[in-house]
Amino acid sequence: MEKQTYINGLGQKYTFELIDDNKIIWKGDFDNCKCSMNQNQNYLFINPIGGPHIKIGTLMMYMSSEFVGLEVSRMKLNNKSEVIIKCNKHNNDDLGEHFHLQDRDIIGGII
Repeated sequence: MEKQTYINGLGQKYTFELIDDNKIIWKGDFDNCKCSMNQNQNYLFINPIGGPHIKIGTLMMYMSSEFVGLEVSRMKLNNKSEVIIKCNKHNNDDLGEHFHLQDRDIIGGII
């Protein structure tokens, strides 16, 4: 599968590559990112300065149409330049009329 490129608000480049049916490798600079972990040391969200903000439950179709049907279930910071995102299958028919407002953080907090 081809790598999908995301340019954030600061002009930094991040890539996303689907490596199997439910695993995405997210590459870029994670040196100065905000993140939160739960008591089990699982990441709840990862937010590089300038974006993209990705959290548990994010629908990855917002990053690329190649990822339709994938919802973030776990994230692991592999090193300072790579995050492994594990996904569950998601039924996009359940999204409803205003689904595009759910993940406003990814597109720069338009609300």
